[in-house]
Amino acid sequence: MSPAAARAAVSAIPPAQPLACEGAAAGACIADGATVLARRHRANSVTRFRSVFGGLDGWAAAPLGKRLAAAADVRAGAACLAPGTAARVDPACIAQANVSRGWRLADLDPRMAARFTATAAALGWDARETERQWCTLSKLAACAGRPAQTLDRPAFETAREALAAAVTAHRGRLPWGGRAPHHPAPNATSALGARLLLVVCSNSAQKCRTQSI
Repeated sequence: MSPAAARAAVSAIPPAQPLACEGAAAGACIADGATVLARRHRANSVTRFRSVFGGLDGWAAAPLGKRLAAAADVRAGAACLAPGTAARVDPACIAQANVSRGWRLADLDPRMAARFTATAAALGWDARETERQWCTLSKLAACAGRPAQTLDRPAFETAREALAAAVTAHRGRLPWGGRAPHHPAPNATSALGARLLLVVCSNSAQKCRTQSI
């Protein structure tokens, strides 16, 4: 596919969903499930989450230990609701909770997901690495309490530093030798025709890569 055709294909993908109140975010998350079974699982997670925490406000106010000890489907309910409202998630919870958020970010902004994937391919990443870095982006957006596509340099760096500190406190170190991702200069992504926020350059490898947190 030519670059022009690739850009046209991405442009045909629906744009990002607008932020919503918690109730609307729940409905949208459930409706975005690709199958009847997926929608049922999402609905059950949201119901269970609300039964335990009452909603995002109750979840944010709960002690970290209670949030981390919640069942997997309850934690999935939080991951279902928080991104659609841009609710901020504290870095310690992100660092310690075994919760994937990338799937919901892809639901909310499929066009950005397509651009990210295309740019990752241009950088030579395989599917596993691309997914890992997309998940890192979703964590930074949650830490910042902002939609991923609005992460400017100050917001990105603040979230990066906070999350890196939380991961270090939890694990004792950062992955890949202690370096964390950096927001690139604007032309670093525009040259590739995508908004890939997590590119950093590894001087030793002489190639662009990102750091997972």
